[in-house]
Amino acid sequence: MQRKLHQQYQSLKKQLLKIGYICQGSVGRVYTRCGNDYCPCAKNERHKHGPYYLWTRKEKAKTVSKRLDKMRVERLKSYIKNFRSLKNTIKKMKQLSEKAIYKEI
Repeated sequence: MQRKLHQQYQSLKKQLLKIGYICQGSVGRVYTRCGNDYCPCAKNERHKHGPYYLWTRKEKAKTVSKRLDKMRVERLKSYIKNFRSLKNTIKKMKQLSEKAIYKEI
């Protein structure tokens, strides 16, 4: 049993090596109103400006958003996906480590 746990753990370590850039947060698409009385967006909900893309994340316990150009959106989404994969892999490694420790004790 211990050998199987070790093999699973080593497999997860190899997965970590394949993960590229990582980034936390989420990317959202938003439409906004400009605030000018003469603009169609002031009178009609369907005439908002956009889409604009926002990267939202936490920094020092505060929510921070940054506008992105469309070219960076897909790349950033892949970095966020990598981060989630990293967290999931580490979670599995922790579970396997705990199983191995309990078997030793």
